[in-house]
Amino acid sequence: MELCSIASGSSGNCICVGSDDCHVLIDAGISGKRIENGLNSMDLKTADMQGILITHEHIDHIAGLGVIARRYGIPMYATGGTVDAILHTKSVGKIDEALFQVIEPEREFMIGDLTIEPVSISHDAADPVAYKIRQQEKNVAVMTDLGTYDDHIVEKHIMPPIPPILGIAAGAAFSSFLSAITHSVVRNIPATEAAFSKATRATLVGSITPAARRFS
Repeated sequence: MELCSIASGSSGNCICVGSDDCHVLIDAGISGKRIENGLNSMDLKTADMQGILITHEHIDHIAGLGVIARRYGIPMYATGGTVDAILHTKSVGKIDEALFQVIEPEREFMIGDLTIEPVSISHDAADPVAYKIRQQEKNVAVMTDLGTYDDHIVEKHIMPPIPPILGIAAGAAFSSFLSAITHSVVRNIPATEAAFSKATRATLVGSITPAARRFS
């Protein structure tokens, strides 16, 4: 399983997550050309994507969505509120409504061999979600634009259960870990690494240059 941050920040967001057999995009907030170039750096193409997971309707997350939809006809997954908001966003152009697959927070669905769980988050959008993606024993969660976080998000979606002693040792670093997540960049936190299971531990990088990390 691998993750590549093609773009991250107020100028646009796009992340590719996948396995050997299936790849999806999370958001398409940059031009179709930039997305294609980022995927090419991973020896992939936009046409290889089996779905686009949309977190919310802000333009830095959907700017390239219309172009990709019209050119490739890739299925797009979003909550009902987000779909409605996108269809009322003139700047993305006309999108075939049949491409939208309406999803519900906390209800898992499959794309290829990827199990995807949308997670409700706090953000000033219609019905925003983050995504937790699982492939066999490997997990990754992509959570952007968190207005706030609560115990449910922390305990269920970010950190696996850990022994109390390890939890104390990880405490100081964990606040930095959460801060990194809210900026869409997850950095390696040495003090927490021992607490993470092999299935959930990973070092992810931001988008100064497209970079991929494989989870073994």
